[in-house]
Amino acid sequence: MDPEITKNPLYSRLMTKSLLSIPTMSIVTNKENLFSRILDPITGGIYIFTGVPGYNGGPVLGNDWERPASVEFFDRKGLKEFQVNCGLKIHGGASRQSEKTPKHSFRIIFRDIYRPSKLNYPLLGSDATAAFNSLVLRATYGNTWLHMNHSERKHAQLIHDVWAKDTQHDMGHHSGYGNFVHLYINGMYWGIYNPTERIDDDYGETCFGGVKGDYLSRITAK
Repeated sequence: MDPEITKNPLYSRLMTKSLLSIPTMSIVTNKENLFSRILDPITGGIYIFTGVPGYNGGPVLGNDWERPASVEFFDRKGLKEFQVNCGLKIHGGASRQSEKTPKHSFRIIFRDIYRPSKLNYPLLGSDATAAFNSLVLRATYGNTWLHMNHSERKHAQLIHDVWAKDTQHDMGHHSGYGNFVHLYINGMYWGIYNPTERIDDDYGETCFGGVKGDYLSRITAK
């Protein structure tokens, strides 16, 4: 964290209270899984080769690379609620480009090879599902303090996506759920992130019934 803020007398006394004002999530993995500069699908760092969308037919380096990790969740009192092994990927589109923002979104995946195959915990509240095959940790991109564009930074806000989803629910429509956590990577503070569902065939099966295949074909067709 920026020492100009943490050591500033105006803010330093607020740090502990602020860091406990929302829950905490911690991801731990081998440092090389994130930051290795070796261009290799097995050992390359996913935060270096972020899977930037290819332009003019160029290669997409790091697209869909997955690394083993551990994720822990702590409540607002700092008490650990769960720890599970998982897979870790970079998530997003243009936000994968480091020149546009240094803060990238993550996708956490639960598979048999990591165990458990699902996360069973009411992470997103009592109204949302409590069983997850995957989660997205949104870094947020548009209208953020880290965006490359000054006008985006000038109008920075974090709540608009969650507010829109909550509003859809209040109006009687289907939507995802989300909340906020302080995220740490290997013990280093990484910022405020927005955990939410990934809207895919698993989401369709969980929310609307049927089987995943009922939704996969429609998603692929679009």
